[in-house]
Amino acid sequence: MKIHLNALVADQANADGHGVEYSLQEAEKMDSKNLNPRYVSYAKAHGKTPEKMLEHDKKKYPGGSMCGFILWMAVKHRKCATEHKHIADGRRIFHQTKWTEYLEQEAEKDFKQSSTRTTSRQTEGEI
Repeated sequence: MKIHLNALVADQANADGHGVEYSLQEAEKMDSKNLNPRYVSYAKAHGKTPEKMLEHDKKKYPGGSMCGFILWMAVKHRKCATEHKHIADGRRIFHQTKWTEYLEQEAEKDFKQSSTRTTSRQTEGEI
């Protein structure tokens, strides 16, 4: 079985520019330094490694393992377009590097908020 990791793997495209196909075993062994930093931010926002995030999303979104990543990016794009019009508007990203940095900052915030909610629920005895 081959999987297409266009959204997951950065800077690796074949001649037609559509990404590279890897076997599942190859993809699972990939070093995190080769991963798309935006995907790394997505995983970090959820408190997971990129590999664990992909595993989680394959179960949550069968038939579309990148669905969670795409949805997260869409929400962040709308938020960025509202807060930082110099980086993005409702349709385009103007500064790719700043966009990636924005996602890294958002991932930190998301993770901290998630950790705070979990700690709060544990304190209240909900978990």
